[in-house]
Amino acid sequence: VLNVLNVNVDSNLINQPYSIVDSLGRVVLNGKLNDVDATINVEQLSKGIYYLKVSDNSASKFIKE
Repeated sequence: VLNVLNVNVDSNLINQPYSIVDSLGRVVLNGKLNDVDATINVEQLSKGIYYLKVSDNSASKFIKE
């Protein structure tokens, strides 16, 4: 079961805000990236398809199983 999302980002994105949105476009989680190899706890999310959007850049899709 995926409860943590491992995120590897460029160093210029450290301390940038992120949001996770569901397949309907609703924001379900917000936070800030705190490291180049950050982890985001997604335990509270239901199974489904989500998109991670960092600092208003393009989104990356992931699936919570």
